[in-house]
Amino acid sequence: MKKTASQLCLENCCLAIGDIDDFKRINDTYGHLCGDAILKQLAEHMRTRLDPAIFICRWGGEEFVFLFHDIREQDALQQLQDCYALNYHPASMILVGVSKEDPKKLLALIKENQKKKTFAPISSVKRLAYTEPKQPARESFSFTMDVSVPKLSYACKLQGIEDVYARTKAEWCIKIMLDAVFSSLNPDFQQWLDEGIINDYVGSEVDLGKDYGMVMFYAETTKKEAFLAIVKEVLARISSADITQELLDQLKNRYFGQSVRSLNSFDDIAITYVRSYFDQADFFRLLDVLYEITLEDIQRVCAALKEAPGTLVELLPENCS
Repeated sequence: MKKTASQLCLENCCLAIGDIDDFKRINDTYGHLCGDAILKQLAEHMRTRLDPAIFICRWGGEEFVFLFHDIREQDALQQLQDCYALNYHPASMILVGVSKEDPKKLLALIKENQKKKTFAPISSVKRLAYTEPKQPARESFSFTMDVSVPKLSYACKLQGIEDVYARTKAEWCIKIMLDAVFSSLNPDFQQWLDEGIINDYVGSEVDLGKDYGMVMFYAETTKKEAFLAIVKEVLARISSADITQELLDQLKNRYFGQSVRSLNSFDDIAITYVRSYFDQADFFRLLDVLYEITLEDIQRVCAALKEAPGTLVELLPENCS
């Protein structure tokens, strides 16, 4: 019996599906248009890094489909199994559970369950030596999408901090200053809205890591230069620690209360403890770090923003000239 062209094309092919972890947080924080832009950039990145013979397409949401041509099923399966064993070995995972049962009883059940299973030795993973450049990869970048209003993001690059407690303190210090001068707590904020420089789609983020950190401002606006002037003014106020003791105490109490209230959510408990575990940090000690922040801490930490290099990213309408 002769085979059809489609049957011939499907011989020696393998299909794999993968998704992006925690992608909902990106959509919830920055909006679906920003999320779509990231998916587009990620797809282009994968096309340039993977074999051109591999067909890649978006399957739905944050899922991608990879179609491998001219590869045996056993070889493709082995590659997937190696990837799974490297990233999901029990030795590199922790279990977080919430239950009304006695923790000792639950732990005994888990240990009994694990005794019945065998696992191959975990593969050794060694991080390659890497020196993070002090300067951003580029000063500006723009791309187009089917949007009606331009979206801007300006970010400053900071040096990384190895110690988790020092890093947490620095992140809290910057977050406090961001809320003090780039939110409705700033009397000028309403004026920026009235003048049409910003709208409801505006905000800021801080994220500090071991290798590098960033402070980002984003907005939907047609008044690019006016928005960048505001960012420059805000950065100057942050770097000079322009905040009163009264407002500092108010924000510390707010964040402390939010952190404690998060323990009412089982999901938040799991996520918080997992992050603390892998950072080798004590969650409750991290809360103490927040409550112990002083004006002197803010002055010391935020001074680094004075000379921090920055980069501008623009999402422009497709018909923008």
